[in-house]
Amino acid sequence: MTGPEDRAGWIGDQAVVLNFLRTIGADRAPDGQFAVVGEPPSSFMGAGEELVIPPGCCYLMDGKPVPLAAQLRATLGDRPGGFGITVI
Repeated sequence: MTGPEDRAGWIGDQAVVLNFLRTIGADRAPDGQFAVVGEPPSSFMGAGEELVIPPGCCYLMDGKPVPLAAQLRATLGDRPGGFGITVI
């Protein structure tokens, strides 16, 4: 059984996520999009402006996966534009 800490995700503005990935220099796929692997992010209520980042979603940095939700939580915390959540 997993606890809430194992399901620690993040929810917030897509622009905040893209700016974070751009700022840290995350790897990009050949099509120019950021390289994201694992559990896919989803659009909150399908609007496309907000994203739910599950704990298994990773970006690539020098080809190595890095948990995106954990980094957003550690770097941005709970502030306007996004906050940590437990994904069920």
